[in-house]
Amino acid sequence: VSTHGSSTAQPSLQRLNVAGSDFQDQGAAAFARLLSHDRVALRELDLSGNMIGDEGTRALAASLQTNTALRRLVLRNNEVGTAGALALGRALGPASRSGIEELDLSRNHLRDDGTLQLCMGLRANTRIKALALAHNCIGRRGAQAVGTLLELSTSLERLSIEDNNFDCQGIAAVTLGLRRNLRLREIDMRNVGVDAESCPKPDFDRETSGTPATGRIVRIINSRENRDLHHKAIEQLPHIPPGF
Repeated sequence: VSTHGSSTAQPSLQRLNVAGSDFQDQGAAAFARLLSHDRVALRELDLSGNMIGDEGTRALAASLQTNTALRRLVLRNNEVGTAGALALGRALGPASRSGIEELDLSRNHLRDDGTLQLCMGLRANTRIKALALAHNCIGRRGAQAVGTLLELSTSLERLSIEDNNFDCQGIAAVTLGLRRNLRLREIDMRNVGVDAESCPKPDFDRETSGTPATGRIVRIINSRENRDLHHKAIEQLPHIPPGF
């Protein structure tokens, strides 16, 4: 950390991992104050497994709106719910100065409402490259929000949505969004709650407008094996052998 008043430049802290420290919302608020400081140049912060709830997440979100240095925030395995997701969505919206490129919210309590609020905020975000939403009890409405995010995002490259509770309509929404997305390189869809082979193929002509994304490879991870699929194969995504 740089020393105030020193004429010689000092190295600054770049990465900080305090996972499993059990400091809860009060500790999260302390880190939020740290991130709000102009002289802090922290680029990666891992707050996993600290029982951080919506109050602590709101404090962190407020600091992200003006923090331009932080690139990776890990909130995995906490207690983040709808209110916290709403705050993060607003903090990372189009008016934000945040530099966040990777956000990990796996193993929280977003469910449909929280996922909807978060995805709405991220739709116009042009910096986010990696988003992890695994193990969040996300159902149909949340899956539909993810599908819309996929369709509208111009920056997202990696998405993790495994171990949720989608139905066939949710799978279709994600598939349609994936078909239109221009940047995504990898999506993890293991164990999303429904056997994809049992779902009808989406009607692309009826449910989308314009032309689909072309000219890229998408790595689709399911529970059987990892697959590299060219764009044309995306249309058959619901018919990949069982194991999503």
